[in-house]
Order: sequence, then structure tokens, then C-alpha cells
Amino acid sequence: MQNIPQATDNVASSLSIGDMITDALRREIAAQIAVVLDRRPSVPLDRRQVAELLKISLPTLKKRTDDGVIRCTRIGRRVLFDRAQIDALMQSKGVQA
Repeated sequence: MQNIPQATDNVASSLSIGDMITDALRREIAAQIAVVLDRRPSVPLDRRQVAELLKISLPTLKKRTDDGVIRCTRIGRRVLFDRAQIDALMQSKGVQA
């Protein structure tokens, strides 16, 4: 009769091992997804999109880019902003998108 509780304990311990393996796999998959998402190319934003995100006017955005507070890339007449940099700026200032 003593073998029966041991068999039950083995089943219970194998379930907990299975749960542990499942949890470890979930954590590893989540970590790998985060790495892949960090490697995505950043989406360029135009002036209007950035002004809307930052809740500022276009003239204020121009002043901030001229001052170097907000970095931009100029391609011909287009002014583009890196989404990752804008998100980082918003995060540092505590602004919610």
C-alpha cells in the first residue's frame, strides 16, 4: 500500500515539472519576441504626426527641431522623425501616446 502514495506523488511532481517547463518556455518565447520587436526598423513620422503625438503645434515643433531638442531627418522638402526617438522623448517627459 505504500507504493500507491509514491505513484501519486510521482504523478503530481511530473505535472509540476511539466508546468515548470511550460512556464520556462513561455518566458523564453516572450524574451525572444521582445528581441525581435526591438530589431524592427523604426517607422518614420512626418511633422503633423509628431505634433499630434506630442500635443504641440507645428510652429512649436519647428522651434524644438531648430533648437535640437527634437531630432529630425530632412529628405528634400520632407522632414521626418524617427518613431523610436519620439517614443523615447515622450517616455522621458511622461507623455502618454
